[in-house]
Amino acid sequence: MGIDVEVEGPDVPDDAVVVRTCTVGERRALSRGAADRGEAFGRCWVRKEAVAKALGAGLRLPFDPLDVRTDAVAVPGAAGAWRVRDLDAEFGYVGAVVAAAAPTRPGGGWSAQSSGPHALTPSE
Repeated sequence: MGIDVEVEGPDVPDDAVVVRTCTVGERRALSRGAADRGEAFGRCWVRKEAVAKALGAGLRLPFDPLDVRTDAVAVPGAAGAWRVRDLDAEFGYVGAVVAAAAPTRPGGGWSAQSSGPHALTPSE
């Protein structure tokens, strides 16, 4: 499991940072929403850091091939699938949590149905 929480800021990263850390699809999405580019990049960043922490790789994990636009994340070179959820952090913070996706089976896995729209909870 990996978790990342950062101070939310309006800072818009320069293009070199975006190119080094985002997939082509993520860069397109960031360019379409220019008004909240800083917020969107922050959400993308915490998702990527949470995945890196879940893998135990930290910032050694290359972020540019890692697409975190959806809740199901495939990590290039890593076995298995991962689920990422945005955290409802306190005002001024942005966060994400990542867990290995369990195979779909009766009585197991992860559910996002209790404790709010972005919470990961064990299903029963």
